[in-house]
Amino acid sequence: MAAQARAAARSRVSAAMEKRRDRDRRIRELADEHAVALAMVQEVRDRAERQIAEHMAAADRAVGELVELGERPDAVAALLDLSPAEVRAARRRARAAAGEAETAAGASDEDADEAGAQVTSGADERV
Repeated sequence: MAAQARAAARSRVSAAMEKRRDRDRRIRELADEHAVALAMVQEVRDRAERQIAEHMAAADRAVGELVELGERPDAVAALLDLSPAEVRAARRRARAAAGEAETAAGASDEDADEAGAQVTSGADERV
């Protein structure tokens, strides 16, 4: 009888340990699922922020081009349902973005020119 009780107790302990292992495994799985979900949320958020920035830049360029075409800023504001301050801000952002693009392109050209000059000067030194 005592042997049966010990066997039953071992069986319960074994079942409890197995249940604990299953619970721990499920906790790890859920933690992994959570981490993956958060990474996907961050990826979507980053992509959305880039797209918003691209669309805002396009909207700012459009406002700037309307004014450059000769439209009065107050007429552009009325046409696009913006305030005059929003039109001025959009034009400033468009000019700044265009300036940054020109600066970046200019820096690339300057770097290329400098690299070419270094190659030429190195050739002169070898001669």
